[in-house]
Amino acid sequence: MLATIFWSLAQAEPEPANDVKDLYPHWEELLVGALAFAVLFYFMWKWVLPRISKLLEERRDKIQGDLERAEETRRKLYDMAATEKLLIQGYHYPFPAAGYIEKDGAGYRLVPISWNPVI
Repeated sequence: MLATIFWSLAQAEPEPANDVKDLYPHWEELLVGALAFAVLFYFMWKWVLPRISKLLEERRDKIQGDLERAEETRRKLYDMAATEKLLIQGYHYPFPAAGYIEKDGAGYRLVPISWNPVI
């Protein structure tokens, strides 16, 4: 039965479009499309968006906590390096990229070592 329906649809000749009104969508298609969009929009608004918002807020709080812990750890390490006069080397420091850390008010600064080109 189903094969007969498909066969008859495949054999049918399409009617030529003789008028511009054939290019406009049918109102039924517009109604179904609008209803489908409304249902999808409601589903996204009601269930998906709150879950995404909750996830993003949890992620933001975790990142903020990680930044605070990183700053605290960095201050502890700089305090230790300044107190014990440790030689520090860093790729992002200016040439010669090595020196000692000293406390400078509320922050820290690098006191570079003197560079000697002779090995």
